[in-house]
Amino acid sequence: MHKKNTSPHDEQEIPFPVPTPKGIDWKATQWNFFHLSKVAYYFSVTQCEKYVGNDDMRDPDATIDGTLRDNLDPVISILQYYELTGMPKSISEEIRDCDWLNMTKRDVIKMLSPEAKKMRTIKIRARARREERRKNGFVGSVE
Repeated sequence: MHKKNTSPHDEQEIPFPVPTPKGIDWKATQWNFFHLSKVAYYFSVTQCEKYVGNDDMRDPDATIDGTLRDNLDPVISILQYYELTGMPKSISEEIRDCDWLNMTKRDVIKMLSPEAKKMRTIKIRARARREERRKNGFVGSVE
């Protein structure tokens, strides 16, 4: 029986960026960064789908911003390390200009399911009403 590798690294057949006698293949590393950035973005969307869909009163936009930052910052940190290691400036600029690394809250909101978008709108309205009540001096009972 033929064993099949299932990791994204093996599927792409791109060598890992370790120094060889010829040096590091930075072009191969570039495609690994593109793939890693894409995975981090889609993981952010999946997490936001769950967090925004919960019926709690956390700020949905702050949750989206935080999740996106938490998932994309490690990729940027690794890129900074590789730049210090000797990655050519042209390749690092191409990676930094990658669409997946430059996704914003608006992009994540577009990717959310209709239910999560609806829950986000409900949470924003409820937070605005609560803030308005606080400004007007309304104090609700706590039981």
